[in-house]
Amino acid sequence: MNRAQLCSDVEKFRRAVEEGRLQEAAALYRGEFLPGLHVAGAPAFERWFVSERFRLRKQAAKVLGDLAGDAGYESDDARATEWARRAVEVCR
Repeated sequence: MNRAQLCSDVEKFRRAVEEGRLQEAAALYRGEFLPGLHVAGAPAFERWFVSERFRLRKQAAKVLGDLAGDAGYESDDARATEWARRAVEVCR
């Protein structure tokens, strides 16, 4: 596979986070990584995707928390509240 020709929402999310494009990253995170996936007889793969799911969720919560903090700093209480609400939802 040629990774240069592949594109995924996870890769776009990671790139947006790395480049500090937090609002774009927040828009790209739409929930659990591989929700409902179970692969019988592949414990190593299952451990990988569960840890990846946790890592992405943790990153998304940080992004949303940072956006809430930025909005609060700008005295935009409505946006700060919305970003904080989304951060809490991600952590559930």
